[in-house]
Amino acid sequence: MKSASRRTSRKFLLQNDSLEPRCVPATFGMPWPNADRLTLSFAPDSLTTIRGQSSNLSNSLNTQFGAAGASASSVQSAWQTSILKAFEIWSSVANINFGVVADDGSAFGASGQVTSDSRFGDIRIGGIKLSPNALALSMPFDPAISGTNSGDMVFNTDANLNSNPDKLLRVALHEVGHVLGLDHSTDPLSVMTPLLNQQTTLAMSDITAIQNLYGVRNPDQFDAKKANDTVKDATSLNRYDHQNGQLPLVLFADVTQPTDVDNYMFQLPSNYTGYTTIRLQTGGLSLLNASVTVLDSSNVVVGRGEVNLGNGGVSLVQMSGLTPGSRYQVQVKSLDNSSFRVGAYGLAVNYDNTSLVSQAQLNDVLKGHYDSVDVNDLKKLLVNKAGTLLNNDQHKDDDPKNAVKLSPVSGFQANSLYTYTGSFSDSLDVDQFRISGSPKQASVVTLRVDSLDNSALNPTIILTDTNGKVVPSKILINNDHEMTIQAVGLKPSDNLAIQIQSGTGQVGNYRLEADFGNVASNLKTFVANQVSTATSTMSFKFYVAQPQIFQFTSAIQSQTNQAGSQLDWAIIDSTGQVVWNHTSTTGLPTSGDPVLLNSGEYRIFVRLVTNSGVADTLNFQLSGSIISDPIGPVPVDSIDFPQRTDPGLPILYSYPGGVIIDESFFIIPIPDPNYNPWANYGYGGWIA
Repeated sequence: MKSASRRTSRKFLLQNDSLEPRCVPATFGMPWPNADRLTLSFAPDSLTTIRGQSSNLSNSLNTQFGAAGASASSVQSAWQTSILKAFEIWSSVANINFGVVADDGSAFGASGQVTSDSRFGDIRIGGIKLSPNALALSMPFDPAISGTNSGDMVFNTDANLNSNPDKLLRVALHEVGHVLGLDHSTDPLSVMTPLLNQQTTLAMSDITAIQNLYGVRNPDQFDAKKANDTVKDATSLNRYDHQNGQLPLVLFADVTQPTDVDNYMFQLPSNYTGYTTIRLQTGGLSLLNASVTVLDSSNVVVGRGEVNLGNGGVSLVQMSGLTPGSRYQVQVKSLDNSSFRVGAYGLAVNYDNTSLVSQAQLNDVLKGHYDSVDVNDLKKLLVNKAGTLLNNDQHKDDDPKNAVKLSPVSGFQANSLYTYTGSFSDSLDVDQFRISGSPKQASVVTLRVDSLDNSALNPTIILTDTNGKVVPSKILINNDHEMTIQAVGLKPSDNLAIQIQSGTGQVGNYRLEADFGNVASNLKTFVANQVSTATSTMSFKFYVAQPQIFQFTSAIQSQTNQAGSQLDWAIIDSTGQVVWNHTSTTGLPTSGDPVLLNSGEYRIFVRLVTNSGVADTLNFQLSGSIISDPIGPVPVDSIDFPQRTDPGLPILYSYPGGVIIDESFFIIPIPDPNYNPWANYGYGGWIA
C-alpha cells in the first residue's frame, strides 16, 4: 500500500471519524516461529467450512485434472504434488521445512493454537468459490490478528486452471510467498508480481527477500562441525551407551542441498544377533524424498530403502544376519529423479529384539523439536517422553545473576533470532535469560514461549532491561499453551532480560523464541463514531473492490458508565443476508470471527441495546485488519480485473462520488439515522 492516496472529492466530512483508514492489506514481513518445523495440511472436502462455505478443493481439482482411466487418488496426488512443489521451491533456499500432517476438517479460523495445533497443519489448504478476479487468497503469519487463520491458503474453485499443472504451481508459488510473509514485488521476474506471470522458479529478488526473513539454509549440526559427505568422514552414531541394544541410536539432520550426502557409522553390540531396523523419517518434518543405504565394512550393500511419496514419509530397512560387534555405514541422500531434494529428516538405528522403544515411540520423538536436545535428555525422551524435563536447571537460573545468555541462531541476519528449549520443573521454577544488544536496524522484538507437551503451562513472560526496568510490550497471544508478547522502539544498544514461568504451576517442556525485526502487529481503525438512546442506529456503505478476508475487533465506551449496554454489529450483502455479526460490550475490545467478503457493495449496521432503561451514549470503534493477500495473482490474459480498478492507473480504485484511492475497500457513513438496510435492497443491488 502506498503512503499517500489521491481523492478527487469527498462527500462527507465528519469530525473525529476514521472513515477511510490507511490500512495495509495484511501484515507482511513477520516470519513464522519455528520455521524449520512448519506443518501443512489439505482440508477435506465437505467436512471443512471456510467462511460459511464447504471446501471443495479436491472435487474441483480432481475434475479439472482428471484423465480417462485415472483413479481419483492418483489425480489428487498429482495436483497436490504441484502445490507441494511450490512449498519445496521456497524451502530449498531458506531455513524452512514443511511437513505434511493430517487435517480433521475443523472450520478455517477455529479457535486454537496459532502453531502446532494437533487438529491440522500450521498452514491449511482448501478451496471455495471466490469472485472471478481472484485465483486464490492466503494469510501471512500475524499472531495478534489472524490466529489460526495464519497460513490459510484458499484457492478459487471456480477458476479455470486449464488442467495445467504449471499454472497451479505458479499460483501456489505466489501464495506460499505471501504465507511466508512476502508482499508483492515490482521485479517482473519475481513470482510475487501482482499479476500471474510465467515464472516457475524464484528470482534473485525472491531469494533475497525470503532469506532476509528466514536465513539461508544451514548445514545440519554434523556438517557444521565437519562435512560427512564421504564414507571416510562418516559421523559415528554411537554417541551414547545404547545399553546393549535396549535404546535406539537417534539423530536429526538435513539434506541442505540436492548434492548433499550424509554418511554415518554404527557398531552392532558385541552380543547382538537379532533384527536391526534403520528408520529414515521425513514425514511430518519435511517434503524430502531420500534414500537410505546400509553398507558393511567392505562397502557391500546389506540394506536399502527410500522415501518417495511426494509429501515425505518413512522408510524402514530391516536386516538380519549382521555380524555382532561389526561396523556398518548408513548413507542418506536425496533421490535424483525427485522434485523434493532438500529437507530435514530423522534417523534411528533400532535393535528390534532387545529395544525398549517401539516404532510408534520413535515416530513421536522424531517429529518433535528435539534436534537441539542433548544426548542424555534424548535418551530419557525415548524411554519416557511424557516424564522427561529438557535442560532441567535445578533452579540454578532462578536468580537473574545466573541467567542463561542466549546465542543467536546462525544463518539469519546477525543477532536476529534466539531460541532455547527448556522446562519448568515445579510451580516455583523461574527461568531467566539475557540477550546482549539488540541487532542493528531492528526496532521490534517478538518473544514467544509455547508448550512442547501440550501441557496447560499458561506461560508468562516479563521483559526488562538488565537493570530490571520493565520494557513496555503488548500481549499478542495468551492462552493455556502459549504466550507471545511484542515490544517496539528498541535501540541497538538495548540489553534485554527475559523472565518466564509457568502461570499454572504445571510441570512441562517449553520452547522460547526471540525474534528481532522491524514489523509489528498493528490494528487499524475502520470506523469510529457515536450512538445514543435517542439515535440508536448508524449505517455505513462498505465497498469491497476484491476478495479479502477481514478480521474485526470492536470496542465501546459508555459516556454515562451504564452497565449492560451493548452494541450489535452486522455486515449485510446486497441480497439482504447478514454475512458477519458480533455483539460487543463495554470493557476490553472483543473480536468476532474473520469474514471473507467478495467484491461488491455491503452495509455495516450498528445498533445500541440497553438493558437498564436509562439513557446512554456509546462511543464505538471498529478496528482490525485485512488478513489475506487481497488479490491473489490475477491472470495476465484475464479481463476480470478487480472491481472499481481505475482504468488509467490500475493500482488505484474508483468509488462512487468520484473517490479515487489506493485502498481496495472504502467505507462512508449514511447520514440518515433511520436508514434500514433490510428495506433498501432489491434484486441483488442496493436501492439507496
